[in-house]
Amino acid sequence: MSDNFTVPISEVSANLNKILDRTIPSIATEALYEMAKQVVNDAVNVEPKVPVGHYRAKAGKRTGVGGQLKQSWKIEKTKDGMITVGFNMPYATYQHEGQRSDGSRVIRNWTEPGAGKKFLGNKLSMFKDIYLKRMADFIKSRSE
Repeated sequence: MSDNFTVPISEVSANLNKILDRTIPSIATEALYEMAKQVVNDAVNVEPKVPVGHYRAKAGKRTGVGGQLKQSWKIEKTKDGMITVGFNMPYATYQHEGQRSDGSRVIRNWTEPGAGKKFLGNKLSMFKDIYLKRMADFIKSRSE
């Protein structure tokens, strides 16, 4: 009888790779999702903020639909593990860019103090280091 014990490394390696291929992307996607929630929160609460919305004139009266843009945020997970974040209203791009795509109709007065263009995109550059640190901490906490 031999005192030696051997395990084929190739089998362990293959199984480990299968586990890592499922686990790491899943944790990274969760971290991205958590970051996206913070980006939306910052877009709503930190200047330049998401505008309240707009008001339409109907039969000579202002009918409030204000707040719909702010409430229309969405975060979606794609099949490839990516996360998209945005606002889901027909005029969201117009509000975010502060003008129409052809450069006309530049917004000069916002409906809410502190609102302004690039309310979503600016947050990625303003808080990039904070978001990355939070993601790293999240991933670390899930992999310990």
